[in-house]
Amino acid sequence: MKAAQTETRYLEAQAPDGATISVPVATVRGATDGPTVAIVGGVHGAEYAGIEAVRRIIAWAGDNLASGRMVAIPCLNVPAFYGFAAHVNPIDGENPARAFPGSAEGSYTERMVHLAWESVLADADFIVDVHGGDIEEELVDYSQINLNGDPTHDSATEALALALDMPFFVRRAAPAEPVRANGTICQIASGIGIPAALAESGSHGELDEASVNVHLKGLRNVLQHLKIASGTPTIEHERPMLLHRFTGIAAPVDGLWYPAVKKGDVLTKGQPVGEMRDFFGNPLSTVICDEDAAILGVMTVLARAKGDMLMGLGTLD
Repeated sequence: MKAAQTETRYLEAQAPDGATISVPVATVRGATDGPTVAIVGGVHGAEYAGIEAVRRIIAWAGDNLASGRMVAIPCLNVPAFYGFAAHVNPIDGENPARAFPGSAEGSYTERMVHLAWESVLADADFIVDVHGGDIEEELVDYSQINLNGDPTHDSATEALALALDMPFFVRRAAPAEPVRANGTICQIASGIGIPAALAESGSHGELDEASVNVHLKGLRNVLQHLKIASGTPTIEHERPMLLHRFTGIAAPVDGLWYPAVKKGDVLTKGQPVGEMRDFFGNPLSTVICDEDAAILGVMTVLARAKGDMLMGLGTLD
């Protein structure tokens, strides 16, 4: 088999203050024509398991990609990577995961995601958005997709997510209107008909080898599922738990957060899930779940301000 060709470079754009926005990208080309797969890590720059997995899939694809093209960004949010910042870009405080497709004339974050969208994502046939559990959260391994109501798109999108081989699978229903701005990668991609899946494995911003390998297996599976890499996907979760909406529970008050449940637990509507207390240990509020749902992630840090996420849920209905 003729070897694939790998090219690495940096995408660049100008920030509002004149500084240079720089995003690393690798392109791996197989010997024959085929689909283009875009893989993005580090939308949240402290999610190191996902970033490391994307770095490793670049090397693996260089040895195994037979056809088509894989374009991979190992770390999009470079300022957060070096700034040890959870969820946001520390330069402007914005969350890149909610800023797609961005704007060439917007904030630093909007320009950063626009650079990735226009240079890599918009021309892809398939997209995988790789996350890794940020500094304050403890997550299950799960995949998530956004349907758009077109059977061809939705079938290809579901197959992409199932190839990631996670034990939990969130299949979000098509919205009344496509999301065109201030969305996630998967929302924007779904709106224009590109099958896209989110992959989550990792917790607390740790470079956990088990989580890296979960991602790496899933990414290899995707390339094999699309038949642009040799080999057969390794599937360990033939029947992942199917969830239908992503939602969350927010802190009702400022205080110290004491969860009474853990990631992966299945909750019933009305179930207490933890308590907010003050600095003297006095109860401020019992936190209740309003859904029948599985816990995808729990915030395990003590400090939670009013409105902060306490846990992320995938609903059972």
